[in-house]
Order: sequence, then C-alpha cells, then structure tokens
Amino acid sequence: MKKTLLLVCGLLPLVLSCVKDPETHQLLVENRFTTLYADQTIDSLVFYTFDSWSVASATDWLTIDGPSEGKIQYNNSRRYRCRAGVKVTPNTTGETRDGYVYVNSYEYTSTFVRLQYGYLNISRPVCTVEEFMDEGQTEPKKVRHTLTVNAQTDEDSLCFTVQNNWSLAFEGETPEWVTLEKTSGERGKNSVKLSFSENTDVTKTREAKLRLTSGVVSNIITIQQKSAVEE
Repeated sequence: MKKTLLLVCGLLPLVLSCVKDPETHQLLVENRFTTLYADQTIDSLVFYTFDSWSVASATDWLTIDGPSEGKIQYNNSRRYRCRAGVKVTPNTTGETRDGYVYVNSYEYTSTFVRLQYGYLNISRPVCTVEEFMDEGQTEPKKVRHTLTVNAQTDEDSLCFTVQNNWSLAFEGETPEWVTLEKTSGERGKNSVKLSFSENTDVTKTREAKLRLTSGVVSNIITIQQKSAVEE
C-alpha cells in the first residue's frame, strides 16, 4: 500500500506538468455597422484579439489609413484592444452606398459594414425618403429636403452639421421674397435664419432652391412658401 501511494505521488507532478491551460483565441469587434454622411472622410475600426491581425478593404471608397496589420506576441492571459484607421472618399453620387472592411486574426474573420449616405447631415428640414435601399425600408437610398412655410411666415431656419467650411447659394435667380442671414460658415453644427416676405398671391406657391456645399459635396434644399388663403 505504501509503495502504491509513493508511486502515485511520484507520478502526480508529471501528470500536472502535462496539463496546460487551454488556449484562448477571440476576435471581438466594436461598431460593426456604422452610418456616415456624404462629407465624412475619417473612420476607424476597433477590435479585440489575443493574436496578430490584419485588415483589408473590399471597397474602393474605403482605404486603410496607417498600418494594415499588427504583430502581437500571443499571451493566453492578455487580450489587446486594436484600432485601424480608415479614409472615406466623399460621396458625390447622390445615393447611399455600402462598403466592407475585413479584419483577420488567428482563424477568425469579421466584417465591418459602412453605409455612407448620399446627402449631408441636415436636421432641418428633415429629409423625405424617395427610395429605400432594401425591401424592409430601413435605409434610405435617395432623399429630398424641402422646407415648407405658410404665406404669413416671416422667419424660419436651416440646421445642419458639416465636416468642412460650407456655403449656401440660390440656384438660378435670387428670389426677392426670401433672404439668408449668412451664406457661408465653418465646419460643425450650424443654423441659418431665413426671412420671408408675405405671400399675398392666392393662387401660387413660391419656390426657390438652395445649394448647400461642404467640401466637394453639395445638397439641394427646396424652399416653399404656400399661397395666401382666399377669404
């Protein structure tokens, strides 16, 4: 009995030395799906892994900005937070488009999806969707922006957020019934006041078109003033 016990005790260190912690390999991503506006040109991919990694774009308007791979010395107890920069080409097509970037690590592959709208970030007037990208009608493909005011409205405003210095200009002849507080400004969040003269015509709705430009991207905003109500 004593010999058996001694034999078991002698073999125990050998058995334990052969038992190793199982290897851990993961690839976890943040913000797999992101929407961008037409004038946005900078994006990034964030992911977590224990291993070396590489990224590659499958879309011509998305390019990797900086290192496309990272060498990581595998450590079973440490997971790394990694980031890859992406350059985005401004969308001048007028339609929403989607693009893909792949990240590979160990035996895993994950896909980042980027949806870039064909229009600027205009919060007033809110856009009206003319066409959707999918049957579920979750993502707009084409939109229009129309600000409609009453005949007696004297003031309203446009609100937008852009990535570049911007300008506003009327398409065609400049109307006399609407004036702009300013026609240019800096990047960021902006508001532009519009002033109107009363529309006394009971038969005709007034209409003008404004072009908002941010960098190489422009967006038409239609301004409508309803006709007067005949008493």
